[in-house]
Amino acid sequence: YYYSDLTSFYSGTGNNLNSTLTLLDSISMPNGGLLSFHAFYSTEENFLITGEIKRDIFYVEIAECNGNYQVLDSFYGRKKEWTEHRYLLPCFKKLKIRFRYKTDATNLDLGVFIDDIKISKFTNQKLIASGIPDTSFYIFNIPKGIYSYLILPIDSFGNKGFVSQE
Repeated sequence: YYYSDLTSFYSGTGNNLNSTLTLLDSISMPNGGLLSFHAFYSTEENFLITGEIKRDIFYVEIAECNGNYQVLDSFYGRKKEWTEHRYLLPCFKKLKIRFRYKTDATNLDLGVFIDDIKISKFTNQKLIASGIPDTSFYIFNIPKGIYSYLILPIDSFGNKGFVSQE
């Protein structure tokens, strides 16, 4: 499977996997940035009689320099169509990015495909507003020019959505 071109990263399928795709060299992100990619996945998600849930999970992780990886997001279940995922990246002197697919010892499903991975550095950004309780926001009195705006929705519980399209 692939979204564009003729190839994509494939996690593989099997029991007790810990497949990774890791950025070889760290990148400087002094002003933060944006990570985007397309994903297609079908992973194990079983609900046992005992109430336990068995899942194979795909993680998107970041780390600063040689620090420990932190989970940016995780996926499980079935999304058998290509979907774009976008994340704001923090300001790091040396940022590492890793995609990881971890499976358990039982059951199998297709796995995960990711394609069109893009990392964009911000060069000049300005926070216009935050904590807006409405679904509309107007901007007035700015000079003519070309501007890009990104919106990160956060609900009243602190759950973050995907970054908006450009």
